[in-house]
Amino acid sequence: MVQIPFTYDDFYYCVQIAELRTSTNNYYKIAEPRQIEKKISVPKKHYIGAIGELAYSKYSGLPIDTEAYTYGDDGTDFKNGVDVKSSMINSCPNLLLKKEFMRDTAKYYVLSWINHDDVYLIGWISKEEFNSKCKVVNYGKGDSLRLDHKLLKPMHLL
Repeated sequence: MVQIPFTYDDFYYCVQIAELRTSTNNYYKIAEPRQIEKKISVPKKHYIGAIGELAYSKYSGLPIDTEAYTYGDDGTDFKNGVDVKSSMINSCPNLLLKKEFMRDTAKYYVLSWINHDDVYLIGWISKEEFNSKCKVVNYGKGDSLRLDHKLLKPMHLL
């Protein structure tokens, strides 16, 4: 697990990305980002995703994709085939992918965790390994694929 330094400006940049991504679709689940002092309404899924993507961008040196897609991206967040999955739960998360949103283009999954004001990259796994080791789970919102975070590889090996 690698902690990625984040500033107030970094979190606010992620709010701006979330607002941009929201402008292309009708997803309006209101969230109050923990790191931003004033109340602002942004879609939680876009905000959390932007934090994870910026964390990976800072770690890898690859540019973050700031495009807003009407129907979603191609399944990757970076040109090297990485798809970043992010979580803001209270304990170290597991890698969870909704089956209905799975695409074949990602080569690797990277898991990020936002824990209050701290941002971590937990680890990574290839798509092939994920598919062979994951378990199907359903938490009441359709089938998802779950992988224990302990099975992820350290970031320095990616």
